[in-house]
Amino acid sequence: MARARIAWVKLVQWPFLVPATAAMFLVVFVGTTWLLMQMAQETGSNRTQVLLIVALVMIMFFFGLVIASYQQRLSKRLKLVISEQDQILASVLTNSVDAVIVFDNEEKIQMWNRGAHLTFGYTPEEILGQPISTLLPSDMDSEEELARMNKIVAEQGYMRNYIARRVTKDGRRITVDISRTPFRSGDGQFVGHTAVVKDVTDKLELDQKMYNAEKLASIGLLASGVAHEINNPLTIILGFTELLKDKFDPSSAVWDDLDKIENNANQAKKIVEDLLGFSRAKQGVEQQANLHESVTTLTDFVSQTRIAKKVELETDVASDLPQVNADPREIQQVLLNLINNAVAAINSSTGVVRICASQIDDSWVELRVTDTGKGIPAEIRTSVFDPFFTTKEFGEGTGLGLSLCYGLVKKWGGTIDFDSHTSEDDPDKVSGTVFKIRIPVYDAEFNPEAAS
Repeated sequence: MARARIAWVKLVQWPFLVPATAAMFLVVFVGTTWLLMQMAQETGSNRTQVLLIVALVMIMFFFGLVIASYQQRLSKRLKLVISEQDQILASVLTNSVDAVIVFDNEEKIQMWNRGAHLTFGYTPEEILGQPISTLLPSDMDSEEELARMNKIVAEQGYMRNYIARRVTKDGRRITVDISRTPFRSGDGQFVGHTAVVKDVTDKLELDQKMYNAEKLASIGLLASGVAHEINNPLTIILGFTELLKDKFDPSSAVWDDLDKIENNANQAKKIVEDLLGFSRAKQGVEQQANLHESVTTLTDFVSQTRIAKKVELETDVASDLPQVNADPREIQQVLLNLINNAVAAINSSTGVVRICASQIDDSWVELRVTDTGKGIPAEIRTSVFDPFFTTKEFGEGTGLGLSLCYGLVKKWGGTIDFDSHTSEDDPDKVSGTVFKIRIPVYDAEFNPEAAS
């Protein structure tokens, strides 16, 4: 049945079919007329001629009925096929999981399909007639953005794979891939645009994570070699500096210069140690840890440092949590890095850093570090785990802290992720960041080398 319908569609769409049929009937008609005229001349009878004329008229009438009937059936069938095609096309557009949006030349939305509802959260009743700028973040210059897109369409005749930030009904920012084409009325007048919008937020985040993993692996190998090469001359510099300081009075200017050399060399040594940790050249000794003991040991240490004077440190880690696949010292190293970052983000004396842990299921324990800081801006969230990426002033940080955390958690066979809100990106939410670390429950057969 489907094949017959397709064949009929192809048949009725032949532009020369009706003229060819009419020509065929005309040939038959002329031939029949000539034959009847010959017969009339041979008989010479008036009666015969009248009968032949009557027969000729009947044949003409019959052919006329056949052509009219055929054209009527052809027109009806063609309309039916076009109607079915329109219904199929309308159904595809309406039910597409990708957002299909039509807006007029005044940038007002005229069509809003199911995919647009799923992507942005607005129902057709809420959005139809609204300007397309409704979907743009408030901090974006909507006129400039729309002008840029219109320019691309005007130059190329279409726009394809335009990556941009948009905002949903609930204020969530998403990354979308936009394809856009103009459409015109029957008389050729420009009447608006059609846009197909795909939400690629999750895809881009996954691509970024894969890119980070590959980059971390390659930089890890480089960092290991560089760290070892730098360590040797640093050891010599520190050794000779210490010997020279013994030869001068601590109140002398030379001793002060040597002290500066020693401090900077120690800073460089700390960076080397971070590089070694980042490259996993410095492996933990143990393969299991008690989270409650690790967190308690760390908080006891932090309470004696300047950190305790800057923020309030809270903990909620049950003592009956199962052992996890990790080295206790590495857990403390990860937590200390996250606490230092949280303190830098708070920049006030009223901030709170909270460490809590809970068992998700039989296989995983989740460790969370939450702060009440200013949050991580949306534009840099994909870069926070990059080696040497930092927003701190020069000399205040190396940008290896979160990279080190990422590498250690990966070595345990776990995952690390975060949620963050800033007053600029999420004005309706409290600013702050929560880092979520999932660590597998201890397994005696766990192989850290295979996990890493």
